[in-house]
Amino acid sequence: MTLRQPDPVQAVVLGRPHHAERVVQRLLLVAAIGWAAATTTRLFGVRAGWIAIIGGGLFLYAKGGRWTEVLLSEPLFMPLLVGWTALLVKV
Repeated sequence: MTLRQPDPVQAVVLGRPHHAERVVQRLLLVAAIGWAAATTTRLFGVRAGWIAIIGGGLFLYAKGGRWTEVLLSEPLFMPLLVGWTALLVKV
């Protein structure tokens, strides 16, 4: 009995296992950076907001981006915390 090789088109479309979850975690991480910058802008002004989106974005994506390989880790829950904080500041 021989094993069937995966279809190349299917491998390109679907990618590695859990690829969609990793993409969603990275997108949520980017959303968290935006929410943190919006919160900083509301609290401290436009200049601080730009500093938050550039500096915080580089730091948060560099540190949190590598954790997207682990499912249900910090990049999934950081956006929840940052989003709730943004909602509290908005109200």
